[in-house]
Amino acid sequence: MNLERISWIAGIISAIIAVITLILTKDTGNQNIIGNQNIVGNNNTIINEKKSISELIRRESKIEQVLYPVSRIGHKISFPQFKENIPSVQIQKINELIKKKILEIYEKNKFYSKVEITAEQTFNDFDLLGISVEIYLEELDAEIIRKNNIPEKEAIFLLWISGAHPLQKSTGFVVNLLNVEPYEFKDLFRINGLEKVTEIVKTILQEDDIYFDCSKKKINGYFDVSILKEFLGYESNNCFKTIRDDTNFYFTPSSLIIKYSRYEIGPGVIGAPEIEIPYSRIKQYVNPNGPLSFIK
Repeated sequence: MNLERISWIAGIISAIIAVITLILTKDTGNQNIIGNQNIVGNNNTIINEKKSISELIRRESKIEQVLYPVSRIGHKISFPQFKENIPSVQIQKINELIKKKILEIYEKNKFYSKVEITAEQTFNDFDLLGISVEIYLEELDAEIIRKNNIPEKEAIFLLWISGAHPLQKSTGFVVNLLNVEPYEFKDLFRINGLEKVTEIVKTILQEDDIYFDCSKKKINGYFDVSILKEFLGYESNNCFKTIRDDTNFYFTPSSLIIKYSRYEIGPGVIGAPEIEIPYSRIKQYVNPNGPLSFIK
């Protein structure tokens, strides 16, 4: 092969390489690296995440308390939403889940003349998001009772307590930020761990004297189970016996918080009690594959 032909082939190869380089440069021209995050495209879509979602949220967004528009006078709903500096599909999903959970709570409690639902962030670390929810209700709508065929004894009770003082319900949830799914209380501990946690909770309740003990047969203040179910939306005996698999809870940086609504485990005078359990008291019982596995 003569020198002229070799030179011609080399020129063709150089041209092909130049074209390929131009194409690749154009396709990745909008790609940036922020920390260990690869951000690409005009919308700065995250395509590779090496750091935790918790860290991403803290660094690339700020949390704001949003007042959700409700047409009915006397009803107020607020919950946290993340405002992004860099758009992220993951953060959008988290925002949607928070809104969905709070609106589900509202749908179950909108039959009162006054409704106030306030959700706040309590934890954001280890790819977990903790949310506490407080619900205040006043003046149950008598027309709603009639339309829903609520039995007379339940109706009388609900009308009485809703007119006597604000009703308090209390709940919370913890979200896995990787798959944007909420955890249940049963996910937190080993199979035999719930029994140990029940003992811890009972000790705390006894110290604070804020509950009815289900082991005592007769206690003034007990409500009919069907009445409580109508009010709470789930089964309750107006006393504490054991931790349920569906117990309401949330996390803080230092503690597991178990939440109970008014009348759920004791007299109305105690309001909606919260049981704070430091992580150090439960670390030996946690599910090693569950959301509390970060406890050391």
